[in-house]
Amino acid sequence: GGIPEQYAISEILQTPIIVYTAQKYNTLKKKIENGKIRKNKAEKNVRLRVFQIIGDKYNKTPITILWKKLKRDGHYYSLCPKKID
Repeated sequence: GGIPEQYAISEILQTPIIVYTAQKYNTLKKKIENGKIRKNKAEKNVRLRVFQIIGDKYNKTPITILWKKLKRDGHYYSLCPKKID
């Protein structure tokens, strides 16, 4: 779903949703570009940046998702915290 569906889910669950995007700085072109994530791992120098926050009025653990731009459009991926032993 898109932003309207995310807003509806946030309201129904009364939980914030944080959308991230992957970016990296291209030193040759001196500009920020879309970062690449392959096999669930970010390439070197890729950082996640908060793209938008929906439902920040709720005080619960947020649902975190990653917006990944594809050739024609994009897709959302769920993000889970890394388990530390």
